[in-house]
Amino acid sequence: MKTPVIIAAILLIFSTQSYSQKNKDALYLKNGSQIFGKMEQVSGNKVSVRTSDGSLFVFDSTEVDHYVIYDKATVTRKVQGFGAGTEIGFLAGPQNSQYPAPFSFGLSGGYTFGTRYMVEAGSGLEFIGHSYAPLYAGFRFYLRESRTSPFFFGRAGYMAMISENEDEMIYYPMWSSIYPVDYWYTEEREYKGGPTATLGLGASFSAGDMETYMSFAYRYFRTKETVTTSTSSTEDFFYYYNRLEIKLGFRF
Repeated sequence: MKTPVIIAAILLIFSTQSYSQKNKDALYLKNGSQIFGKMEQVSGNKVSVRTSDGSLFVFDSTEVDHYVIYDKATVTRKVQGFGAGTEIGFLAGPQNSQYPAPFSFGLSGGYTFGTRYMVEAGSGLEFIGHSYAPLYAGFRFYLRESRTSPFFFGRAGYMAMISENEDEMIYYPMWSSIYPVDYWYTEEREYKGGPTATLGLGASFSAGDMETYMSFAYRYFRTKETVTTSTSSTEDFFYYYNRLEIKLGFRF
């Protein structure tokens, strides 16, 4: 589980950095360099910008290709277009369950239209005894067109298993001593995913193409276990999960 957590952390850091850059003045030099911060001088033959760590960079105007001044008043929610997102969280359940709060990580792509509507599809990684990749499609509705807005969303799809899905259990009956030493009783177990559905609400803060949000949802999913014994009998077992899904996400 360490690898997915590291990947998720890297993606969240990248998203946060991209978000912060979108909310600063930008200076583009002719050599291809980009500097984000606060423009302090744009006059005469000098252009200067101060970065978030306090450093002041001064350039001759002949070195500058162009610059963009960030205007908070002009930043609104995305009106239309494609976007990608990443989110991380957990699936909270009863504390006495075998998996009270498993890790959940996701990547998604979506299309926004009419400012308040978005369709999306995505996948990710979750661990419920085995590793699963939830494949889903969904819809999101924002209650307002302003930068901050509550929203409702729903998703439906399938939990695909991505870890080893077969196991063999060997039992030696107590009375096996009266049989040859190679006598045993086996059970072959095969694990599979199942359907999943999510319905919830959240709060979103948007700055143009960038968005960060917190969501809370009811999450349902089902997994399946097929047991085949050495006597060739087969039986299916279904496991049902009802969880509170809590996630922090970024979209850009």
